[in-house]
Amino acid sequence: MPILFKDLQKTKYIDCLHAMQAHVKKSPFSNEIWMTEHYPVYTLGRAASTEHIIHQTNIPVVRTDRGGQVTYHGPGQIVAYTMIEVKKFGLQPLELVSLLENATISFLATLQIKALANPDRRGVYINEQKVASIGLKMYQGKSYHGIALNLDTDLKAFDDINPCGYNDLKMTNLNQHYPLPFQLAKQQWFEHMVVQLEKIQHEH
Repeated sequence: MPILFKDLQKTKYIDCLHAMQAHVKKSPFSNEIWMTEHYPVYTLGRAASTEHIIHQTNIPVVRTDRGGQVTYHGPGQIVAYTMIEVKKFGLQPLELVSLLENATISFLATLQIKALANPDRRGVYINEQKVASIGLKMYQGKSYHGIALNLDTDLKAFDDINPCGYNDLKMTNLNQHYPLPFQLAKQQWFEHMVVQLEKIQHEH
């Protein structure tokens, strides 16, 4: 099954949310991965507690429909929105989470960066600091939302929240470990996602 790559450049979070919600209702449906960076925003998962916003700032807060707690999106962070017909790839939703983590880990390995996933605290970590956060939503067998990779984002924005609901969680940027141009990172990361999805397809 082909997977379409769309580079949305810089977007408002709410515009992407509405576009994703519309896309998963389309018939015929196409498997697509959209990559974007957002203007600064805090997003709260559907069951997230506002207690995890420690300080009110001028950054807007948006309640959304993904899983997970609060996170920050902003310039210098690549967000990959993965709209995939999960069952057609022979996947369960949690297996897609693992696949996206593994694609990120294999991408970072090509840069000689050792990264790990943590099944108790989903996402991708370098030296126990989080470099990629993940949260998905399912609609009639299709996934949307996705995974966000900190490339060169303002880590201070995470100081005003408990990222993903953890008060002891430290965040990191990929560029602290290996400087990589933004456009190149998007393309290479996407390619690793496609490889993982194609591998799963061949196994089923």
